[in-house]
Amino acid sequence: MNPKTLPSRIIGLMLVLLLVAACGAAAPATTPKIEAKEWNLVVLGDSTSMGFGQYYAAAIEADLGVRVTLNDMWRGGLTTGQLLDDLRTFDVYRKAVKDAEVITVITNPTDYIGWTIVGDGDKYDCSPKALAGYKVDLDAIKEIFILRKGKPTLIRTYDFYNPIYSEWKKIGKYEEYKRCWEAISVTIHEAAAAHRIPVAQVYAAFNGPNHDEDALDKDYIQADGEHPSEAGARVIAGAFRKLGYAPIVP
Repeated sequence: MNPKTLPSRIIGLMLVLLLVAACGAAAPATTPKIEAKEWNLVVLGDSTSMGFGQYYAAAIEADLGVRVTLNDMWRGGLTTGQLLDDLRTFDVYRKAVKDAEVITVITNPTDYIGWTIVGDGDKYDCSPKALAGYKVDLDAIKEIFILRKGKPTLIRTYDFYNPIYSEWKKIGKYEEYKRCWEAISVTIHEAAAAHRIPVAQVYAAFNGPNHDEDALDKDYIQADGEHPSEAGARVIAGAFRKLGYAPIVP
């Protein structure tokens, strides 16, 4: 090979490689945007959603400079099946979702797993079959996507904090009940991932990165021993804030 022609050959090869790369590269995806200057925040969930909406709305306003109207639609004891029925049946829920730029949603697994794990008694089912049933209902929350009709939306969920580790330890059920709680959390994360929905890390925020800390010791729980205190509500809002504001297109 003539050494004098080597530089030109190398340059030619580089040009060919660049052309191939350019032809094979996909066009960059367009990042969806929410154009509205006034946003509606809808909170859908059970009573663990109590109180955090006002702080999350304030965070959005501070971070993005938009005005946020809060539609706090949480309901005590709301299960996944009940929320699905609400979204399919009642115009007040359907309209709220259609008009929202931000939607937070979480529902408890009472329909399949039971919720006595939070209180007294042993009537709960944390079998793979029960968890699968809960996941099917969580997946069906895509009803929200149908109502949004392709509009960019901040859809967010969170995993459940645990308020009663101390009670579990008193009755000697800590390890058993915690395994079930972990399984519920994993199910929520799996269902959310399937629809690209970010999950606020509320469980870790309340109960520590290893989920072994008592939220009562942090004053994140009200005197009723179950629901978030004002401090707890702020922590939940902060966990949502950490997710950022990139919308998805349902």
